[in-house]
Amino acid sequence: PQLPGASVGPAQGGENSSDDEDEDGGAGPRVEGEERMGVDLNDMPRHTAREEWMSTPHASIAAAFGEGEIKRDKYEVKRSKEDQEAFEKLFKARGPSLLQQKMENKFAGHEDEMEAARKRKNTTSDLWGMGVKEQAMGSAGATASAPTRRSFDPDKDMADTPKPMSRDDFSKLVENSVSGLSGRFGRGNVATSFL
Repeated sequence: PQLPGASVGPAQGGENSSDDEDEDGGAGPRVEGEERMGVDLNDMPRHTAREEWMSTPHASIAAAFGEGEIKRDKYEVKRSKEDQEAFEKLFKARGPSLLQQKMENKFAGHEDEMEAARKRKNTTSDLWGMGVKEQAMGSAGATASAPTRRSFDPDKDMADTPKPMSRDDFSKLVENSVSGLSGRFGRGNVATSFL
């Protein structure tokens, strides 16, 4: 007996195996007009060899696949028919959405107000992480009512610091804050070295 080789299909044997391959099922593309016939999927067996657990979702997620019962919210508010009709009426009376109105150019005369609203969004709180030039552009575009954030200047900002603390003041501060240091967030007397 011959062992299966690298070719696909049964082991080939005999002298006219190359002739059969040229006529029947040689690999590779064929010229136009000599293409192979495809497989008709309707002739394929309907039953798959897959086990049931592979294709049936678990009960906890079955509703996501349109199977099983759909769980309702136990706090769901039941609306009466009159409430639903009143909502529909108010919804229709409200008119089209803002996006639809924008697409229909109903706000055509208000470009300056929209631009001002866009610039108003870029306030000083958005300056973190920007470069110096971007900060200057952001502060120039900000409105005058927005408070400006100035950068830290050690000469100006550190000039008004209180005088250094004396030893007695420091020991008094530590004695008064013992309750804060050993409070409920303190470490306590837990040994951390077990050598």
